Amino acid sequence: MMTSRNDHRTSEDQLIEDCVSGACHQMVQDLIEGPMRLLIHQMESPAKEACLHALESILREAARLAVLLWSQRPMIQCLWLDALPQERFQVDSHLLQAHPVHKLDDSNDHRLDGHPVRLVVRPAVLRMGTHEGESYSQSRVWAKAVVLLEGGNRAMVA
Repeated sequence: MMTSRNDHRTSEDQLIEDCVSGACHQMVQDLIEGPMRLLIHQMESPAKEACLHALESILREAARLAVLLWSQRPMIQCLWLDALPQERFQVDSHLLQAHPVHKLDDSNDHRLDGHPVRLVVRPAVLRMGTHEGESYSQSRVWAKAVVLLEGGNRAMVA
């Protein structure tokens, strides 16, 4: 009996889902038998089971997203401080966004322009390529880097 391409894809998807589910279940078991046991040993049984079920669901969803990202054809790159092409902040930068501690809420507020970047709180996330597996030389910013700036706020002065 011949199976269609869709049937084959469905069985592959099911196999991946089963493996992920088993791994997530094992992770929860390892957690509750490890240090987490000290936190949950006093919980009532229904609450404990609900907590463990919720934890396993969160892990399964995170794993599902990881598999989805892994299977994408575009390449994803994170840019930390050492990989950022610009050393000084500009409010209109396509890669940098000032951390909320700087209270830079207006895109026309240029008071922090030219300040050196001291720390990357969250890296810039770039996507190169298309879903067709082409144009890897072109990038698109999925998320700007959130940065702390030197001298941008009294709280940030070392």
